[in-house]
This record gives sequence, structure tokens and C-alpha cells, in this order.
Amino acid sequence: MWAVALILLLAIYLAAAAYKVVPPDSVGLIERMGRLMPGVRKPGVVFIRPFIERLLVLPTKRFPLTLLSEAELLGGIPVKLTVEASCAIVDGVKFHQNVPDASPSGGSIPERVSGFLGRLLESEGRALLRDHSPAECLSDLCEVSSRLSGRLDWHTRHVGLEVYSLNITGFDLPRKEMEQVRLQAEAKRGRGDDGPPS
Repeated sequence: MWAVALILLLAIYLAAAAYKVVPPDSVGLIERMGRLMPGVRKPGVVFIRPFIERLLVLPTKRFPLTLLSEAELLGGIPVKLTVEASCAIVDGVKFHQNVPDASPSGGSIPERVSGFLGRLLESEGRALLRDHSPAECLSDLCEVSSRLSGRLDWHTRHVGLEVYSLNITGFDLPRKEMEQVRLQAEAKRGRGDDGPPS
């Protein structure tokens, strides 16, 4: 009697452990003993082999991110950037294979994407901004954002990630440099207000 009850409980436990659900706006990948199995599971019920396989769920809808980065401008002037981005995973297999999870506790997907984009932004932002003065950057942040987005695009496409929008919303310079930019802008406006030369 006890043996039958134990077997029944074990069967119920295994059935519950095998039953998984891929939510809407997501895809599922099955990993068997650390090896990714072929195929992407669409939203719905998925059965896995308990203790041998695990289901990895990756969202496919867009999600917003705020990234902080540091770079240097022309002359070694430090700048702190705040970047707002909207992105989505478009290829779950490429993403899982190429974007490592740096968190020891297994962080969320947005944290994983944020870490990857943060490292990418650090290198590409430095490469883009090192030849620009503060005044050049501040005069057209939209253009700088567009160029930075273009630089990131090649890298993100190769890891199954799509960045739909990227905007620099914060451009923090040291106080001395910010004051110089303000004085240059006022002088330029002053020259422009004198009217046409006679």
C-alpha cells in the first residue's frame, strides 16, 4: 500500500516537473545537461525531462533600458552619458549563445541585456566621442545618438538583439567644461545678433 502511494506521489511530482509553459511574447529554449537543444519552442505548453533538461524563457517583446556609461572627449575631457534604449531579442538561440549571464544568481533578461549593452556602449562610446569637443556633441545630441546607434547595430545584430531606439538623454561634463561651452554659446549668439555687416 505504501509502495503504491509512494510511486503515485513520485509520478505526480515528475509530471508536474515536466510540465512547463512558455508565456505569450516569449520563446523557449531547452537546455539538456548544459547543451542547447535544436529548435525554438513557441508560447504554450512544453514538456521537458525533469533533472536532465531545463526550459529557458526569453521575452521577444520590446523592453526599455537606461544605461550609464563614461567616455572621454577631445583633449581627454571626461563625460558621463545616460542612454535610453528600447530593444528586443529577435533570435533567442544567438542571444543565449553569445550574451553571457554575468550574474552568479542568474539575473533577469533585461539585466543580461543591460550588462552586454553597457560594455558595448563603453567601448563604442569611447571610440566615437574621443575626436569630438563638448560643444560639438552638445550642439547636436540627436546626431551623436544616431551615430552611436549605428556603431552598436552591427554588434547587436550578430547576437540576436535588436535596438529599436537609442537616445543620449544625459551628457554630464565637469563644471569647468560646462561653463566654457555655455560661454562659447553665448558669444556665438552675441555675434549672430549684431545684424548683417555693413
